[in-house]
Amino acid sequence: MEKHQLYLEFPEITNEGLIQIKDVSVYSTRLPFDCATLEITPPGYSEPTVITGLTKGFNLNLNACQLGILSVGCSEICPTLPEGIYHFRFSVSPNSKVYVEYNMLYTVVTMNRWYRTLCWINDRPCSPTNDQLELIRQMQLIESQLITAKHLVEDKHDYTSGVEMLRFVRKKLDNLSQGCSNC
Repeated sequence: MEKHQLYLEFPEITNEGLIQIKDVSVYSTRLPFDCATLEITPPGYSEPTVITGLTKGFNLNLNACQLGILSVGCSEICPTLPEGIYHFRFSVSPNSKVYVEYNMLYTVVTMNRWYRTLCWINDRPCSPTNDQLELIRQMQLIESQLITAKHLVEDKHDYTSGVEMLRFVRKKLDNLSQGCSNC
């Protein structure tokens, strides 16, 4: 039996005001492609933003206005998106039967902060001191924990543990980057 195989990807980008979504589905040539719908529920929201009129292989870069988080000043600003769990549902006709759902832990703000902190620690083109080596080791652990947080949410569906891990990582970055004005 021929059927569409729906898949979405969420590439890691560093722009804190955008989420990128790519359609990497495999579509049957024998079935119609109609009524493509993407529903996105940001963290803290109960109703999704609905995007229709999508084409095969779409590549979207969505900001706070397009996600329904912000409704005024959309032409002047591109605010940072809230971190947390975003729920995605992508479907084609018949939409109640042909769909895929994802939960994605958005961590771009924390990851960018991790990069800035690492640059602050290792800011010279020379061999690091013993203190710097210890901080770098701690940064590697923090990176591992951030990856674990995403894995817990996106693959294990353990949302509570994933969000708790993200909060833990933020606290560790707070402690580690004391004295850094740009972190």
